Amino acid sequence: PEPRGPNSNALRKLVVGSVVSLALVGGGFALGRATAPEDQPSAAGAPTASNAPDDAANLLQVALELHRAGDLNAATQAYQAVLDVKPDDQFALYNLGLISQTNGDNAGAIEWYTRALAVDPAMTAALYNRGLAYRDADRLDESIVDLRAALAADPANAAVMYNLGNVLIANGSVDEGTDLIDQAVTLDPSLRGD
Repeated sequence: PEPRGPNSNALRKLVVGSVVSLALVGGGFALGRATAPEDQPSAAGAPTASNAPDDAANLLQVALELHRAGDLNAATQAYQAVLDVKPDDQFALYNLGLISQTNGDNAGAIEWYTRALAVDPAMTAALYNRGLAYRDADRLDESIVDLRAALAADPANAAVMYNLGNVLIANGSVDEGTDLIDQAVTLDPSLRGD
């Protein structure tokens, strides 16, 4: 098989001319719009200073398409290729956390989300998901810190409120947890689970 990475001609053929920009929504990812890259890859296929950001955006487009298609192994490789070009790409870091969490690798998810938050401390979805990964790793105190921060950033988010309530109950704060769950169910009755 052909090599897959930021310098792979096969991968470049998939992404040249793509238009991509990212916007965070809910607990996942979404595509927005941007301009198409004006620079073409150099003859050797290596990113140049003028096209490296476009290469990262194009590689990210491929990674997102693979991720949405459910090919998590290929998506992981593509996100890694994004990081080869742009090591601080918060969306590649976040989505690697999402894949780790999906695969039950809480330690890996926590690491990826932490790296995404180092780039963008206001990335609420990363805080929320890291809080859930901490919960699943039985690190309840850290889970509570992250879930409280996510709720502070989005005070009307019923899902965050509900999960924080459950973690608080599991950690011994039954009254506060119950109050949060009641508030969450008032905001979103589907959380009741009837």
